[in-house]
Amino acid sequence: MTSIIISFIYWKIIPQKKKTVKDYAKMLNITPNYLNTITKSEAGKTAGEVIRGKTILEAQRMLIFTTSSISEIAYKLNFEDNSYFWKLFKKTTGLSPKEYRLNYITHTL
Repeated sequence: MTSIIISFIYWKIIPQKKKTVKDYAKMLNITPNYLNTITKSEAGKTAGEVIRGKTILEAQRMLIFTTSSISEIAYKLNFEDNSYFWKLFKKTTGLSPKEYRLNYITHTL
């Protein structure tokens, strides 16, 4: 069952509006605390970390496979603040969104 819950989060996160741990818990008819317990035991991360990780994974995909600007990608991923998107992306990947896109282009051409 726990793998199903993590899969549910991954399938439901994009492109729908930004959701919180509380939103996912409600959709699954469980408490946010129980959702965190499940994701910690299954993925070794809190539900919030799983959600943010999937969001950054989607951002990486969009940076590689679309010509959307970084601001457009942040908007499509429901970030109200571009600077928060940049900070979270860099914290997660070690590169800014621009550096990530350029790094991919230079290593694949």
